[in-house]
Amino acid sequence: MESSKAGSAAISDAKFASSSAASQESDNPGDPNRQTSDERVAPPGAAKPRKLIAYQMYFGLEARAFHAGAERMLDRVSAQAPAQPRVNVRTLSEDFHLDLAASGMLLRAFLDDGLLYPDGNGGYEATERFRKYALARVVVPLLRSQAKDLLDRACALAEDLNADSTRNALLIETMMVSGSYLSRRDLMPELSLWLVLRKRRRHERQPSASLLSKHDAIRHIKATLKGLNHVVTVRVVSDQRKVERPFSVVFQAKEVVIEPPLRAWDKLRDWSAAIGQRVASGQAGAVPPARRSDAEPPGVAPMELVTVQRGPRTLQRERSAWGAVGKRD
Repeated sequence: MESSKAGSAAISDAKFASSSAASQESDNPGDPNRQTSDERVAPPGAAKPRKLIAYQMYFGLEARAFHAGAERMLDRVSAQAPAQPRVNVRTLSEDFHLDLAASGMLLRAFLDDGLLYPDGNGGYEATERFRKYALARVVVPLLRSQAKDLLDRACALAEDLNADSTRNALLIETMMVSGSYLSRRDLMPELSLWLVLRKRRRHERQPSASLLSKHDAIRHIKATLKGLNHVVTVRVVSDQRKVERPFSVVFQAKEVVIEPPLRAWDKLRDWSAAIGQRVASGQAGAVPPARRSDAEPPGVAPMELVTVQRGPRTLQRERSAWGAVGKRD
């Protein structure tokens, strides 16, 4: 083998099937949706790419080295004729730039974790699970200070989304963060955001022909927040009980209190109270005539008796500005 290829010593200490990074990215064995070992490579677009974290180890290889080798292997297998050998120790050595000893260890790791299965002719076939790794994105984690700045931007963006009442009928009531951000790690491979949404109240909404449906509104909110950075993940839950523990609330929607308009009777009551206060102040004589307002008449009727003359009828009120109406004469 070429001397430039990595030897088995570079990966001999790794426990492929039980490595921490591989176990985080692998599917739950008890999951009924887990890909079985006899599944072949699916057509392009059929698999949802997973995420690989830079600087972490996958099957004994650093994420970027593993991902580059998986891409080379997938391209080679896709271009080969069906009669040609798909995968063996030699092809793994070429695809992942390893010597034969290290390739043998990598082959056993792929078999144990369901990335390869025997084809019956002495070779091996790649499964759908391998394709997910090959199509994955390699994410470079953020420093803690960068993650904090990103979280501040997410809170500001949540406030902007809530202000957009002409397009989105939903608003972010609460936003929480969990996962590695609450740990003591210096590198943040993921910023996990959890949202509790609610419908806008009627006074918060404005009629618009372009108002998004509920499904499109949720998708718009999630896509906008995830667009901040590739490490951001967004999940929508119905309440805080369904949020991954531990978590911290980082954003709460501001309650907009709008007072209802006064009714006609309330307006009349306020007006009468104002008149009563003026009558009382005149009776007490606390303000000398020289200091009276120009707009106030010089004479004020006493508080004990207020008589209103309207033609032949006289209305009397005692002890208050709006007391009981006296009987007719």
